Amino acid sequence: MIKADDNFNIIEGKLNELRRQWSRFIFMNGFIRVLMLVLFVGFMISTIEGFRYFEAPVRLSILRFTVGFLIIFFLAPIILAVLVRTNRMVSYSNMNLAKIIGQRFSEIGDRLVNGLQLYEMTQGQKSGYSLELAAYSVQTVAEDIGKYRFAEIVPWKKLRVSFIQLVIVSIVISGLVML
Repeated sequence: MIKADDNFNIIEGKLNELRRQWSRFIFMNGFIRVLMLVLFVGFMISTIEGFRYFEAPVRLSILRFTVGFLIIFFLAPIILAVLVRTNRMVSYSNMNLAKIIGQRFSEIGDRLVNGLQLYEMTQGQKSGYSLELAAYSVQTVAEDIGKYRFAEIVPWKKLRVSFIQLVIVSIVISGLVML
């Protein structure tokens, strides 16, 4: 049984590596989106203030409201990234990651899902199947999983698109401010 645990640790390490990549992507993409929101909200507040002068209590209320929501928006990608990295979100559990991997790498996807299911069944000590066969299945998956680079699954191109959108929003807002 120790051998199956060692093999499962290899599989789990590879899945944790993918989870860290997703976490990094979620954090960076969320942070870029928040920066766009900050730029837009700051521009809108300064534009509205330019046309309509508000009294000090109203300004303070708007400032508190804006700062409060911006703090929430800044914390959201941080919290999501931490939840993904620590395997606290069902969407990024070992089984769901194995299904995502199966969509991209069909030659290992089903075997990875089966290996994870067999390992979980050996932990529950359920009867009706061979423990040696389950250990062998986990071992073959652990040997084969090292050949794959799962970082390709993370949509890094979307991050580049988000960054380009941030640059465009910055240029447009800067241009409008200069008018």
